[in-house]
Amino acid sequence: EEYAICLKKGNDELLDKINGALKELKDDGTIDSIMSNYIGEDAGNSPYESPEDVDPRQYMECFYKDGCENMPVIIWIHGGAWDDEFLTASYRPEITLAELAEKGYFIACLEYRLARYAALPACLEDCQMAIEYLRKTADIYHIDPQKIGLWGESAGAHIGCMVGSNYNNKKMMPVQGIVSFYC
Repeated sequence: EEYAICLKKGNDELLDKINGALKELKDDGTIDSIMSNYIGEDAGNSPYESPEDVDPRQYMECFYKDGCENMPVIIWIHGGAWDDEFLTASYRPEITLAELAEKGYFIACLEYRLARYAALPACLEDCQMAIEYLRKTADIYHIDPQKIGLWGESAGAHIGCMVGSNYNNKKMMPVQGIVSFYC
């Protein structure tokens, strides 16, 4: 288990709620179910195709509830000023994503090339490639290629909004929804 939660010192009420929610998810098997369904042998890292080659940052951590078919997809896009290497899971809404996976959603947490290594529009192209990859492999992962939504926070919200609005007029099926947290 790796997660980090920061709380204001002395906020025992919130700490108790978080620990209670985590315990409930552990006790009812939700976390074990989700963790056992990571895609691939490499701890859930599902590389998507790059036009030239695969950059180490071009992958998705995917999880879902076992036995689901035709799952709608939520692509989580992390923030971090397009450049923070350490925000992958630390700011991810883990409990909410776990609950959505338990309800039958396919969750794909996107990594993208950071600004220090590849200038814009690289991160936008990475998101488009991830969408295309999921649509192309929909039968393998039991997802509905016509039900893909983007959910991002901060820089991730910007990426989601730009890709969702088809900023470059790429010929691709549009996404069905965008959730933008403080874009």
